[in-house]
Amino acid sequence: MNPECEPFVSLILRSADGTLAPEARAMLDAHLASCADCRAALGDQSAVSRVLGEIVLASAPRDFAARVRARVAPQPSVFDLLNWRAWTLRLAPIAALLALLAWYPTMNASDADSARQTLPAVVDDWAGTQAQVAGGLLGIGPDASSDPDALLAALLSETSR
Repeated sequence: MNPECEPFVSLILRSADGTLAPEARAMLDAHLASCADCRAALGDQSAVSRVLGEIVLASAPRDFAARVRARVAPQPSVFDLLNWRAWTLRLAPIAALLALLAWYPTMNASDADSARQTLPAVVDDWAGTQAQVAGGLLGIGPDASSDPDALLAALLSETSR
């Protein structure tokens, strides 16, 4: 094919398929009147287009795509265990928990000391209140100014009778 025929190759292909615009068809016809090589190429392309148009395509079975995907899908291997992305995503929550556990005692060290100092006082208050309530229910008759330990001892001696 001549170098000056190069712009007409796409026109020949579209003409053989029947998709050539009318203005492009007029330009191709003017070129085909003077070029025997392009007329032969158009004849060959038209013949190929006709043969391809006569071929009846069989329809694929419904599960064809699934079977192809199953054959193409990679099988699990040892190298999947070495996939750092999968391990990173699986271990991220554990790493976050360990970091939290390491950080929590250092953050609350001063708060924990003050809680240890006030906890016995809270327990003593609670025990005294409970002993006074129990003493009142059993008829021991405690007054509000009595010692919680003495009240608890009286309560225990009263219940053991």
